[in-house]
Amino acid sequence: ESNSDHWYLESFCKAPKFSQQNFIAQDLPIFSTVVPNYWVPYPVKNKGIQCRFGMRGVYAASHFDNSRNYIAMIKGQKRYIIHPPDECLNLGIDASVESPIFRHTKWDWADKSIIEGSLGKARALETVVNEGEVLYLPSFWFHGIGSVDYSIQCNTRHGAPENKAGMQEIQNCHFKFLGH
Repeated sequence: ESNSDHWYLESFCKAPKFSQQNFIAQDLPIFSTVVPNYWVPYPVKNKGIQCRFGMRGVYAASHFDNSRNYIAMIKGQKRYIIHPPDECLNLGIDASVESPIFRHTKWDWADKSIIEGSLGKARALETVVNEGEVLYLPSFWFHGIGSVDYSIQCNTRHGAPENKAGMQEIQNCHFKFLGH
């Protein structure tokens, strides 16, 4: 299977004016609301809904997002390795805003020497998100994502917390630009 094609598709539905004609907004009304709810407590800060359709084995390198992130698994399973913001110096994260991999790890985590080095010292959580489940990721938490099988996942992001939890730890890792 490692030599077969791997496909990945992303679709985006912008906020705050969700079109009633958009199938994503229609199928995920909890994420496309303009009224505060459990999933989107601050609709005015909602950045939209992103859906990702991926094959088994597709991997997204560890990175952080500047906003609260709710991730709904529509089909299949994805494995998440999650690190708190204060672990960024152990993760090989690229802090250069000019870099195409800004906010993402520079390292190949399959390389055993990396794991035996500083990556192996980093505190982490691991979980598999199954079909029908929702995962909450706080702002600035690192997450690497691997598709366990064919999967469809949709998420919504909506602003950093007012207390800026996690931002100082990220700035301690030499990040100079953090748009919200």
